[in-house]
Amino acid sequence: MNLTRWLRYQWDRALAVGLTLLGAVCLLLGYLGLSRHVYPAQQLPYILSGGVVGLFLLGIAGTLWLSADMQDEWRRLRDLEDAVRSGASIDLLASAGPDAAGDAAEPTPQAASNGHLQVGRRS
Repeated sequence: MNLTRWLRYQWDRALAVGLTLLGAVCLLLGYLGLSRHVYPAQQLPYILSGGVVGLFLLGIAGTLWLSADMQDEWRRLRDLEDAVRSGASIDLLASAGPDAAGDAAEPTPQAASNGHLQVGRRS
């Protein structure tokens, strides 16, 4: 896959990785500056600039990554809803593995003619 195409579709994950690296560098530089000084008054600027900025960037990166995961879940849910509305047959147990698919007592969802999801017994 082309890198620019991947970056266009996964911009939030790419930005999250970049902010994670930048946050880690800020924390590392803050620690290195902090460790050179003994007095707390001299350490305070390194704590504020490196520590707080680094943690803020890591927080934004985590939020972006979770947002990307939520967008994936909403996309899957939208695809599932479109399949149900179009009347396509959906077998949710097929992805669960051979044990769940072979069990005759498990209820399976079936799309009705009106577009609603009906749950029946597998024959």
